[in-house]
Amino acid sequence: MNEADFTTLCRELMPGMYRIGMSMLRRHQDAQDAVQQCLMKAWAARERVQPGKERAWLMRILVNECRTVLRQRRRMFPVAEVPEAAYTPPDTALRDAMVDEHGQQQSQREEHFSQID
Repeated sequence: MNEADFTTLCRELMPGMYRIGMSMLRRHQDAQDAVQQCLMKAWAARERVQPGKERAWLMRILVNECRTVLRQRRRMFPVAEVPEAAYTPPDTALRDAMVDEHGQQQSQREEHFSQID
């Protein structure tokens, strides 16, 4: 496929490709990125496309790009906040300054429990 044919095909299919990207990804920026990646990959491999199957070939590349984006999204998940129980201060000065859920300092609790023993 030559450059002029490729350009014509892309201009013709671009709105539909964006709609497919949006339907799969639900985010404007991700859909645009997927279409752009698709076109870059298609340009690099334009000589391998079978005549008459250009549209299906481009759409398959796009769907694969959208799936890649979705897989990458699954690997990342936002964490609202890190639970305090998961954090252990590295030195005792910080540990002693920490306050528990009842408002007692760690050092006061340790004093209390040492008197019990």
